[in-house]
Amino acid sequence: MYRMLPGDILVFFFLHYIFVVQVMTVAMTLTRKIYQTSSQNFLRCKAQLQISFQANHVPRWFLGSVFLVGKRNLSTAKGPQQAQHPNPGNFANRPKEEMTEISRKGGQKGGRARGVGGFHDMDPDKQREIAAKGGRASRGSFTKGSKRARETGRKGGKSRKHGSLEDEYSDVFE
Repeated sequence: MYRMLPGDILVFFFLHYIFVVQVMTVAMTLTRKIYQTSSQNFLRCKAQLQISFQANHVPRWFLGSVFLVGKRNLSTAKGPQQAQHPNPGNFANRPKEEMTEISRKGGQKGGRARGVGGFHDMDPDKQREIAAKGGRASRGSFTKGSKRARETGRKGGKSRKHGSLEDEYSDVFE
């Protein structure tokens, strides 16, 4: 068996200390590299996301806080800016000629119907005529006491084209 001398023990601890220092150095180098990469990514994302706060949508107590937007203080931020792509459906963005034309119609339909055909495409006189009927049933429904209603009631739920399932499978279930 090998006996360790006091010098051997010192060499062993010295080599062990050097190994631990090297491992810690590598770990610190990797940690530093990760930190640098993450901070670069953060700065890149921050530059891409230009967040702007509108001062009129923020409570007064928040205006005095130390929140920076870019390099300017939030309390010095200007009000809402004009939209780059104005909404064409917004009345404020329409020309005056179009506005006067719309106001001349005075509550009549505007001509921007979404669908094709139907009630909104009819002549206003025809619309009034239909509205005057006041919700009477159309040709597809039954009026009370009509011959079609009686016949359908006698069928007992059977469809016009086919018999009921009982009739169709009566030989199977008997």
